[in-house]
Amino acid sequence: MTDNELAFLRDDPEMADLFLAEALDHLGTIEAALLALDERPGDVALLNDIFRPFHTIKGNAGALGVTSVQEVAHSVENLLDLARSGQLAEPWQIAKHRQILDVRFASTVIGDANETQVRKIQRLQ
Repeated sequence: MTDNELAFLRDDPEMADLFLAEALDHLGTIEAALLALDERPGDVALLNDIFRPFHTIKGNAGALGVTSVQEVAHSVENLLDLARSGQLAEPWQIAKHRQILDVRFASTVIGDANETQVRKIQRLQ
């Protein structure tokens, strides 16, 4: 997150707590659906179950000005749109994008991308 985003969240701790609590709840829903998707790849209903919470996270982040989280969520939505339309039919394609998004999410939300992870993203893209 950028300094401006962190400043906003520090200035309104109640709103920050609400945003984080809702985001964590949505991430739990997403994780359960992703685990089910491993068993049923290409299940459009599960892809929709993953899309909706990301869409909500994106909207909440945008409303609060947390654009880095909004951008990551938007990237995930784009990936899910490709999967829902059948353009990412091969499981390795989804796995490749998930690895990129895992690192982007860690670097955005946690500020935790190291040099090795950044090189990994560059190789995968």
